[in-house]
Amino acid sequence: MRTTHTSDYAPVTPGQRFRIRILAALIAVLSVAILFSLLQNTGQLRCIATPKDTLPIPVPKEFAAADGVLTLVMVDVGQGDSLLLIAPSGRTMLIDAGEPDAADTVMAVLRAYGIHKLDAVVATHPHADHIGGLATVLEQVPAGAVYLTDEVSTTPVYRNLLNVLKKKAYPVISTDHRTEVDWDADVAITVLNPLPGQIYDGANNGSIVLKVTYGTVSMLLTGDAEQNTELLLTAVFGESLQADVIKLGHHGSSTSSCDAFLDAVQPKIALISAGRNNAYGHPHTSVLNRLKERGISVLRTDRDGCAAVFTDGTRVIAVP
Repeated sequence: MRTTHTSDYAPVTPGQRFRIRILAALIAVLSVAILFSLLQNTGQLRCIATPKDTLPIPVPKEFAAADGVLTLVMVDVGQGDSLLLIAPSGRTMLIDAGEPDAADTVMAVLRAYGIHKLDAVVATHPHADHIGGLATVLEQVPAGAVYLTDEVSTTPVYRNLLNVLKKKAYPVISTDHRTEVDWDADVAITVLNPLPGQIYDGANNGSIVLKVTYGTVSMLLTGDAEQNTELLLTAVFGESLQADVIKLGHHGSSTSSCDAFLDAVQPKIALISAGRNNAYGHPHTSVLNRLKERGISVLRTDRDGCAAVFTDGTRVIAVP
């Protein structure tokens, strides 16, 4: 004998079915949001910021139209580094270009500033968060000269960059000796690091460190240089390290920006390039405290996005 079972549940009405679908959709959205947050906080997802709508960042009204203004743009490439230097004459220099997926951001900034040729490109050291985007940029934008260190790498990112340099036949200049960068008649750029004959404990400390001087104003751009190199430069150059603006080494990490170095440089403005909610804790609280104790103004890509410093050779103004 076959037994027939009767359901104890009432049929689902159309209204109930609609509410169930809405609830399922909300749960799906919430799950994606939670996953996004977890990935971001663990560093598995890097946020590459898009350029601000205000690009190019306008020259402050304090400078008259006749003033020759040197512009330094800190490009927001997330957890990486990229700087764009524009001389009063219009000559350009790109220093690093973030990770490979930051190339689109760098290209957008170049387009915003109307740049179709780079007079000089500097790869401070062969880590992906500095040179990753350079190959793509140099495929699209001609370069007058490319400055490298003698530090090499076996990574695909580094090999890709070398392949592009070879294919495009760009002049490559090694900075294994103290180099005066032939870039602009009114702006002096000196390579302070690497030092001749110096053996460095890793690519970070072998970073190209540039001192840029225009009029009485100077800027120190340090790549990922850490404390060992900072102390070496302090011992070698002493008071001549003084600069109004410094791009801090290693994204504001506690491994860099030591007290002795900051006291030698005596900057008024510090630039920090770091990704939002990055997994490394950059910039480190100890570094921010050192800057605060010395009354140094701070611009950070993780907080301010793309930022710029302008100087007419006498005055310095940072935006934002």
